[in-house]
Amino acid sequence: MTRVQPSLDAVRLSRARLAARRFLRGALLVVGSAAGVAMAQAPAPSLSNYATGLVKKQPALLTSAGPATATTNGSYMTVFKATAMTIRKDTNEGRLAFTEQWQKAYCTDELKAVMAREDLIVAAAKLVDSKDKPISYAVCVAEQPKNALADRDKGVTQAGVFSAIQVCRAALSTLFQRDIASMKGAMVDGFAQVTYTCPTGVKRDMSYRCKLADGVVFTWDNTISGARWYGTAEDGRRMRYSVSGSQLLVADVIGTSVNRQARFTLAELAN
Repeated sequence: MTRVQPSLDAVRLSRARLAARRFLRGALLVVGSAAGVAMAQAPAPSLSNYATGLVKKQPALLTSAGPATATTNGSYMTVFKATAMTIRKDTNEGRLAFTEQWQKAYCTDELKAVMAREDLIVAAAKLVDSKDKPISYAVCVAEQPKNALADRDKGVTQAGVFSAIQVCRAALSTLFQRDIASMKGAMVDGFAQVTYTCPTGVKRDMSYRCKLADGVVFTWDNTISGARWYGTAEDGRRMRYSVSGSQLLVADVIGTSVNRQARFTLAELAN
């Protein structure tokens, strides 16, 4: 049987489509426990102002932009309308080139600066035609810290109104999809430490310690011999967190993709 090898362009297009599907699942759907998801926030003025400026800078591509509105899991989405000249070609090369063009046009250094200033993790953009039919998507993920803490460093003990223990519980609940109510926390040797019993299969007592630095929750599995800090690997996978008033957003980020995220209120983490 002869196996036909796909062309390089076909492979690249397939990867682009897969990345788009992953983004739509991670950035637009409500992911995580029901207790970990709050109502959507109000539109973000800083992102809306950026969108308005982008329309002025890209008159050949864009005609207008709506407000940047938060989804129920904390990702901000802006809808842009394309000009009549913005026609995606019906070839693999044309679709891929246009996707790359839109991503580059939206996720600029200016946007990354806005996200850093506002402590935002994910900003996304949907490009639609005059009939509101989607043409393409773009997503910008906050820059990751380049250097992890040394093992001896403890990190910060407070993130806004949230304690390191509360952030640690929220991060572990989101990462492992466990009921946050079952997690108990305490400060041990300067680290936030969280314990719970794994309810599936053979019941197992789990124990983790956390440290917070540069918007990242680094976690250490106390039950594994020779463990390392989760969040220091070269693949860029990290648990990011941000605080807005009495709301905490945690997100499992892999490179430039969001695997899952959830929002918690101070009241939900009080016990």
